Amino acid sequence: MRVFLASLLPAEVGERLRTRGEARRTWLLVSLLLLSVIGVSVHSWDQARRARAIRAASISLRETAIDVDTELSRLEAERRELNDFMTTHRRVALPIEVSDLLATITNAMPAKATLTDLSIKLVSRDGAVRGALAAP
Repeated sequence: MRVFLASLLPAEVGERLRTRGEARRTWLLVSLLLLSVIGVSVHSWDQARRARAIRAASISLRETAIDVDTELSRLEAERRELNDFMTTHRRVALPIEVSDLLATITNAMPAKATLTDLSIKLVSRDGAVRGALAAP
């Protein structure tokens, strides 16, 4: 069985309906295109904003790292200086405090004895003289 469609509308009305449908489809396509362009633009703007925020954070971290490196270098130089000082101090310092030595000697002396002269000469095991103290 064949079906025939017959339009009972006048030709002008049919043409107007087709034109209106085409205009509606055109506006729909233009609207979709415009919304797509706006969506891509907003996405690109958001990505650029994020990239700027990440860059700003990276710059801040880099400056902090430079400050940390500078402080680390300063502390390392101070540590080397203190090590040099301690090495020098160990080479020239007496192994015991002189006041402790004097206190031990005077405590070991009889009560009526008087100490009039004291000379201390420090000699290392290899025979080199490291220092000498004299007290009247």
